[in-house]
Amino acid sequence: MEAADLLAELDSAMLELESHPQDAALLNRVFRAIHTVKGSGATAGFTEMAAFAHHVEELFDEARMGRLTITSVMIDLTLQAKDLIGQMLDSAGPATLVPACREVVESLAKFLPHKVPTPRDGKSGPGAAAQSRQRHNVYFKPHAQVFFSGTDPVSLVDELRALGKATVTARIDGIPPLANLNPKHCYLAWEVALVSAQPASKIKEVFLFVEDESEIRIERDLTPVAGPTEVDGPLTAFLNIAAQSLQAADGFLSRLRGATEHDGACCKNYLRILKTFQAAANRQGQPEPAALLGEGIRLLEGTIAGNVTMSDQTRGNLAEGHRKLTALIQSLRKDDGRDDEISPLSAPSPIAASQPLPAAEAAPQADAPRARATIRVDQEKLDRLMRSAGELLVARNAFPLLAKRLTLEHGLSGMGKEVKDAGDHISHIAEDLQAAVLSIRMTPIRTVFQRFPRLVRDICRVQAKEAELLLEGEDTELDKTVIEQIADPLVHLVRNAVDHGIELPEARAQAGKPRAGKVTLKAYNKATNVIIEIHDDGGGMDPARLKRKALEKGLITSEAAAAMDDRAALELIFLPGLTTAAKVTDISGRGVGMDVVRSNIRQIHGTTKLESKLGCGSKITITLPASLMVSKGILVEANREEYVFPMESVVQTVRLPRSQIRRHEQSYFTTFRNEVFPVLRLADHFAVNRRTVEIAWPEEVPMAIVETNRGRIAVAVDRFLGHVEVIVKPMGSDFAGIAAFLGATIMGDGRVALVINPAGFV
Repeated sequence: MEAADLLAELDSAMLELESHPQDAALLNRVFRAIHTVKGSGATAGFTEMAAFAHHVEELFDEARMGRLTITSVMIDLTLQAKDLIGQMLDSAGPATLVPACREVVESLAKFLPHKVPTPRDGKSGPGAAAQSRQRHNVYFKPHAQVFFSGTDPVSLVDELRALGKATVTARIDGIPPLANLNPKHCYLAWEVALVSAQPASKIKEVFLFVEDESEIRIERDLTPVAGPTEVDGPLTAFLNIAAQSLQAADGFLSRLRGATEHDGACCKNYLRILKTFQAAANRQGQPEPAALLGEGIRLLEGTIAGNVTMSDQTRGNLAEGHRKLTALIQSLRKDDGRDDEISPLSAPSPIAASQPLPAAEAAPQADAPRARATIRVDQEKLDRLMRSAGELLVARNAFPLLAKRLTLEHGLSGMGKEVKDAGDHISHIAEDLQAAVLSIRMTPIRTVFQRFPRLVRDICRVQAKEAELLLEGEDTELDKTVIEQIADPLVHLVRNAVDHGIELPEARAQAGKPRAGKVTLKAYNKATNVIIEIHDDGGGMDPARLKRKALEKGLITSEAAAAMDDRAALELIFLPGLTTAAKVTDISGRGVGMDVVRSNIRQIHGTTKLESKLGCGSKITITLPASLMVSKGILVEANREEYVFPMESVVQTVRLPRSQIRRHEQSYFTTFRNEVFPVLRLADHFAVNRRTVEIAWPEEVPMAIVETNRGRIAVAVDRFLGHVEVIVKPMGSDFAGIAAFLGATIMGDGRVALVINPAGFV
């Protein structure tokens, strides 16, 4: 989840940087994103991905230092790298991506200035004497809850070692008594005396992501530096971790030797030490220690799982592995110029090796600022909570009915009033609960919109087009389920707007338009709905051409084509198999898509409306409910059956005199406010045997003006029963093909009402 957010941020920042390559803030934004991806990936064990990301990070580090200028080719390579990183995170076998990664790395290397590597023996390379060596005293005290952000403070100290020669002192005076110690908090601080040729700004960059929540001081020491500058480097950092890990492992191994029975807590702590050690070995490119550690890890995992017995042979195998590992690390220390040997620790005391105290028993730190508390919850739990809140809203509808029965049927008006008041109170609580749960599920549509700038850019590059994408209303919120289901239809519509709508620059110039086309993606709230508009200023659609294409493919008859007006002809684009593309490309042209787009939008109770003018462009308007869990509607009665019209589809409810209804052949129509509407009588529409004789209309006819895919119609009902809030439940697989209904709902008194789907109503 964190990686997806970081990659989306990187994608967005890269596209902005392409337009403003000299923007220092954007360069830093890109660098921070890729640096965080690298660091978090390494911490989570994605060592190959972290190594690959390092090459991209180098490029932008050079750009930040002003040593190179970002070009569109670099942007292309970085976007390719970002896609590969995403695939590495999703793929079970990243080895298949190695050739593509190698190609990107080789291309990136061409832009990097030649660097002289730092020798392992710690001696300075060519040109080092020209650099000014300085002493810095660094004090680093991380925030007590630094572990919750996924940051390892020791790794930051090791980064300082890579900048020069470091003498590190750990400050332990902040550690509280054992009874008050919270194992999830960091109580340590570090003092580092660093001799380096790097400026203070480079040292500060090490703490880039923790500086706001840590105490950091970097002070210049004016004491002269004698001799060549030594650099500890990555091997030195690894050896420091190795020494600490071996000391801890030695203690746990000693405890296991003296144990007369299986010590589960000791095995788990021992395993944790070895896994941390192995991750450091992989990160620093040390395969031999990693392999030896793998053998010990397998033994301990088998012991914990109960597949391996903690016998004398198992203890001997662990001890032999530890001996080989110690010898190997000692050899590496000699290669690094260290002659001292690793001193083993005594076995940890039973108290120290036991499981940590619960956080609740630890004394709080008065001076530590509280981190913002967040929690991740399974979506199914939220759905269940939402359904319960919705059922409560529906159940509250029983109170007014019960109060009415008590008053009219039993003459208990006083009790009826009490029941009604109690129902009103429960109703307010239910509404507050529903609003709270809905707010948890609501997500800004930005999460979908932010993928489209890259999509538009890539299509333009392939087709030699120029187009600008404008995003509006990114903070508009939708239910998470709606967000997930609207993403694919929007991808298709934006892709069509650029591929089919926007013309080539030369054609636009000849038509008197700007060479660069414009595609606008806009979202906003309207009543209880969310409206999404996709508008382009391209060539628009030709209704006559759509008719010809539909005739050629046998999708309509010549008689139907002749009777169609332009608005109906535009609707042909939603027929399966129809395309206006001259040729099939990787992007489109197969006639698969627009029918699926409309179908997918209908599944989330949405509607689509298409407008287009030849030579001027096209606009598609999508109307969506903000949430799918609870729907507001108008309850009506027809032929003693109850139906619910979704509130968003009802334009107006009216009562028209019989004289305003006219008949033309077998159809009826009416006029209202200078508009003509077809009239549909709901009682007849769902009847098994529909009327063929003239309808005897009452003196006054209740009608709902309803928005459908074929325009607005007037639906005549027997009576309006009021506004309701309902939970729409699916009708089951046997009725899944009935497009006229969204589902069914249970009313407060137990009656079942069908919820009408305006998109499939006529």
